[in-house]
Amino acid sequence: MGQVRDRITFHIDDPHERITPQIMTWILKQFDINKDVELDFKEELTLPDLQIEYIGKIFRMYIKHLENKSIYRIEESRIASKPILPALTNIFNPQKEIEQKLDLIIKILKTDNRLQKENILVEHLI
Repeated sequence: MGQVRDRITFHIDDPHERITPQIMTWILKQFDINKDVELDFKEELTLPDLQIEYIGKIFRMYIKHLENKSIYRIEESRIASKPILPALTNIFNPQKEIEQKLDLIIKILKTDNRLQKENILVEHLI
């Protein structure tokens, strides 16, 4: 992230770093998670390029040439729209977000009053 900030600072001619925002204020909008599989010549000729949308997620599979080899890249495109630190925490530690959701569900289930349940959901969404 520091290199990205450095390039932005250079391109907008901000040597005193007064215009370029601090990294911790950045919002991660979208990112891709991918896996590369090396191919041989036969596979390269037969594998199709695909894009599939399933349950609101986008998956792409395509052949990519890197230097002297071919790979089949399988990637998932995700939308984050979160501040950079929580977004990266969720990417590298996804079980933490799942644990938080489970805690919320348990809290709602333990609450008897319907209005309290709705308030808990509203607090969580804000």
